[in-house]
Amino acid sequence: MTFGYIYCFSNPAMPGLLKVGMTGRTPEIRLNEANKPDTWIPLNFELKFAKKVLNPKQKETTLHILLSKYTERINPKREFFRVSEEEVKVFFDLMEGDLWNKDLKEEDLKGEDPEKEELEDDDDDELVGIIFEGIEYMMDKEDMTVLDPDSMETVGIWDEDSEEIEFMNDEYAEKHEEYKNDVYLNNRKNRNNRDMSKCFKDGQRIRHSIGADNTWTGTYDYSKKGIMYDKKLYTSLSGFATMHYKIDRPDRNPSTNGWKECKYEVNGKWIPTLTI
Repeated sequence: MTFGYIYCFSNPAMPGLLKVGMTGRTPEIRLNEANKPDTWIPLNFELKFAKKVLNPKQKETTLHILLSKYTERINPKREFFRVSEEEVKVFFDLMEGDLWNKDLKEEDLKGEDPEKEELEDDDDDELVGIIFEGIEYMMDKEDMTVLDPDSMETVGIWDEDSEEIEFMNDEYAEKHEEYKNDVYLNNRKNRNNRDMSKCFKDGQRIRHSIGADNTWTGTYDYSKKGIMYDKKLYTSLSGFATMHYKIDRPDRNPSTNGWKECKYEVNGKWIPTLTI
């Protein structure tokens, strides 16, 4: 069993915002870390309340989903919410556990090692891309939170056992089904076919990305049987992606499989070409 704390911090420099997170040690230690003199904050954080709970990471994930649904999460990669203390306290009251008492000792964490590394991901969340039923999402590897890659809204949690997304509500589940149907209809006659003329429509947008901020977006020209980008024609996905590397990343081997790295647009949604 793992015990830890769910906490709520405020900061006078950020009125109306609260930081809700978790720690495997004590809230007081976490507060001291947040208020290190080398951090970029003009005023110190204040501990409003905290609660010792079982499986704190799981409870933090559930709490973030609820807060994202009923309040405003400022950034999907940060733990700040535009919410009142009273509203957060309502959610805290739903969790079994003991409210934080500053007189508690480190050893009161029921066997938890006070010297172990923090469990929380805080500002170092690592997002990775996942593909579920042909649709690409982003996932936080720490808490398995699943995000829409375009809006960066939290849509659910990844279930490792079933290898499926547990969507937060019916709206997100229905959107997923719509996207899945679009992909199926677009590819049902062309699955495993690497002939671009049979996979893409005239005017369909195709893109290749290197990192998060370097993207080439071309347009498929059916009459020319290729991708037009920057007034140049690329007759294969691999040629399109390889040239991108040659020009923007000359330091690496440009050879690549474009079908594994490119995406194409279907009804405003970018779908990996590897699903074709």
